[in-house]
Amino acid sequence: MTAWTALPAGVYPALATPLTETGRLSEAALDALTDRVIDDGVTGIAVLGSTGEVSGLAPEMRDAVQRRVQERANGRVPVLSGVADTVVDRIRAGLEAAGANGMAAALVPPPFYYPMGPSEVARFYTDLADRSPIPLVLYNIPPYTKVELSVEVVRDLAAHPRIIGLKDSGGRFLYLQELLSATRGQAFTVVTGSDEMLLASLAVGAAGTICAAANAVAPFQVAIIRHYQAGRLDAARNLQERLMALVNVCRRHGGYKAWKAILELQGFTPCRVAAPYEDVSEASRTVLQEALRALGSAEDVGA
Repeated sequence: MTAWTALPAGVYPALATPLTETGRLSEAALDALTDRVIDDGVTGIAVLGSTGEVSGLAPEMRDAVQRRVQERANGRVPVLSGVADTVVDRIRAGLEAAGANGMAAALVPPPFYYPMGPSEVARFYTDLADRSPIPLVLYNIPPYTKVELSVEVVRDLAAHPRIIGLKDSGGRFLYLQELLSATRGQAFTVVTGSDEMLLASLAVGAAGTICAAANAVAPFQVAIIRHYQAGRLDAARNLQERLMALVNVCRRHGGYKAWKAILELQGFTPCRVAAPYEDVSEASRTVLQEALRALGSAEDVGA
């Protein structure tokens, strides 16, 4: 069991789950991707989030991904795992499995489908944290869950010793600022899940990111944080603007599907999407390849 009282600051790729054309786990691609992001200098790895297609994978596949990445990481970086479902008992079972598979913490969104009120959110997370074998990171992603975790509820949940942070993928900067203000001084880490908001989030007190782009271009996120911490704001802004251009292209061409296509373009094959969804078109792949080429290197601005 991890001794974390807060999620360590830094960059965590929201790791894609490479699949074959028949929907099986592409183990070689997953191993290679794990090695690459670690070599890129990430703080940890977050498997089975939205980019990892957690909602579309069977429990056996989720277990296989957790075990494979944990074994491949081999202590070089910690591995977190998303645990998501609509049924509380299955979420509890997922937490038990994540703990048994060596996950350092669990990234948990509220149950999706029916909206939840603030008191329901508070009870849901408190009950989970009281019994979970590993610490929890709250996951605010209202576009997928229809629930924005209220600032007041998060402030109260942050006092729970087994709730160590929050990933915000809501894209509302005012919300992020209010959240950081409300939880300041607590052993509680807030990171952004919005690739385009990393630099701005750091400026108001966020501690890093769990994001899709770090699958393919983690040196950019790592360098943005390094330049920001050293006071090299022009360099950090340069990298953030260039990263935004690639992120915007990916959003127009399939979101998580686009990142999987980029990984294939980088040689991590096969890296197909889970059924019933379809991979991006060849036309989109051409656009993505041009955007990736235009990005250049994170070292272009100097150390």
